[in-house]
Amino acid sequence: MGGEQRGAGPAGAVSIVADVLAVGAVAANVVLFAVSRPWPTSSGVWRVALGAALLGALLVFALFLVGASRLARAGAVAVVTVALATMAVVDVWFPALDDCGRERRRGDVEAMVVWTGDELVAFCDVVAEYDAHVAVVSTGEDIGGALDGRWGSPPDVAIIPQPSLVRDYAADGHTCPVEPEATGHIPADWNAFGQERQGGERGRQRSYGAVVKGSLKSVLWYRLDVVAATDGPRPEDWTWDDLAAWVEGHVDDTRVDVPLTFAAGSEWSIGDWFENQLAGTDPQLYDDLLKGEAPDWEDPAIRATMTRVLSDMAAIWDQDPPFTADAEADLPTWDRLPGQVIEGAAGIMFGPSFMLNPIADEAGGSLLVPVGFPALERGRPFVVGADFAVVPEQEGTCRGSSAGHALTTWLTGSEALRLWSTADPGFLSPSDLSPHAQESSDDQVRHLLTTQLRQAEAPVPEDDGTGGAGGDLLLFDLSDDQLGSPEDGDPRAAWPVLERFFVAVAEEPDDDACAVEWALARLEEVYEGVAPDSDAPGPCA
Repeated sequence: MGGEQRGAGPAGAVSIVADVLAVGAVAANVVLFAVSRPWPTSSGVWRVALGAALLGALLVFALFLVGASRLARAGAVAVVTVALATMAVVDVWFPALDDCGRERRRGDVEAMVVWTGDELVAFCDVVAEYDAHVAVVSTGEDIGGALDGRWGSPPDVAIIPQPSLVRDYAADGHTCPVEPEATGHIPADWNAFGQERQGGERGRQRSYGAVVKGSLKSVLWYRLDVVAATDGPRPEDWTWDDLAAWVEGHVDDTRVDVPLTFAAGSEWSIGDWFENQLAGTDPQLYDDLLKGEAPDWEDPAIRATMTRVLSDMAAIWDQDPPFTADAEADLPTWDRLPGQVIEGAAGIMFGPSFMLNPIADEAGGSLLVPVGFPALERGRPFVVGADFAVVPEQEGTCRGSSAGHALTTWLTGSEALRLWSTADPGFLSPSDLSPHAQESSDDQVRHLLTTQLRQAEAPVPEDDGTGGAGGDLLLFDLSDDQLGSPEDGDPRAAWPVLERFFVAVAEEPDDDACAVEWALARLEEVYEGVAPDSDAPGPCA
């Protein structure tokens, strides 16, 4: 009574055949749709539709087995049909896209990166020329958190700006040594940032990160028309005393508002200045902080070093008129600073190599010439940043990581470096394959900066533990690496401390001493893991 009889003549046979065909068609379409999309990036609607189609297929099969009425079977087939149609619409009109805006399919080579904005666009333009389709995932700054959630199904390549993270992942067995071709054109001291011993302290030192991009944080940009005719040493040969003397001698220069400026409205810029000052004054202490070793603040030598660093910064920041060309409420930011300097805000500005990007947008950008940060007590600091390509293990082994190795080797090769240089006016690499590594480069500013990247060497500690003296001191950016945080502190927590210190010495140049003492006490708290209190009294309060 409840079910429709089968096998009673041609009509029953036709019904059975129709049911078998329906089930077969449903199963085939479900399998086809299931394999056509990469699951990690499929849209929620698509996944729900696929689930409905699978359940509907099971329902059709169940109704077929129990001999349900034709109406019931037709309803189940209709459910599956609607679900498949929804999947088809979503697949056509809302395809799964990567962060370059390109459609994703199974079999893509996946690259996970930190870049956003113009940097991401430039990278997308580069990998568009690779011979396999590259799906790009942008995580923003927290690539470590993103990777930690993906070790079960990792990307083929991850590009990481923190060498400590590169080494940690290598030590934990998550990544593979990169191919020698990926590091063979990079200076040894740069490769050392991404090296880890394989098999413990006695193991072989291997490279687990290949430098694909570099930046220099130790740059002064001077106005050619203001500085070129200066008597005395050339800017590229300046010591700290030479810079201080030039600033003091040009306070009344009518061609500019102030002699020297920097992006005081960007906290990291103040941090970069502090790091350069510390690296050139005591590279050993800088390196200890980079390794996460807490300084002994009771050690008179360490207190003397920090006092010297802060006092030197205060002495050049306490100009009259004020250091910045803007009012205190509108401190210049790094992207606006080049235009302001070209228009007469200052004769010299401090800023990293990627200032090339906003400089390229300025009509008078050719007026700005880069030189290294002036030499300090222990040498000329070369604080750098870099992005490292790492190759994660696939399914727990490096044998399945050939796609990642191939892309990493290509990204460090001459074709990719040429494409990248064209796509990004601020792109630099320490590789000897860089189009700007040779004097024949058609971009002499980038040739100069590339030469500086390639020639700097890591400091060699002296027997007395004070750090190597003289020469160019290649050190990784302390706050970029995010390892210089003893006692679970945050190295970037020093930024607001330094900003308040800067404002204090710029506003009250006669009170440098108490501002230095205040900053010293606050930095001690930062490196002991105490977050700075923004509501606490400021310097000399």
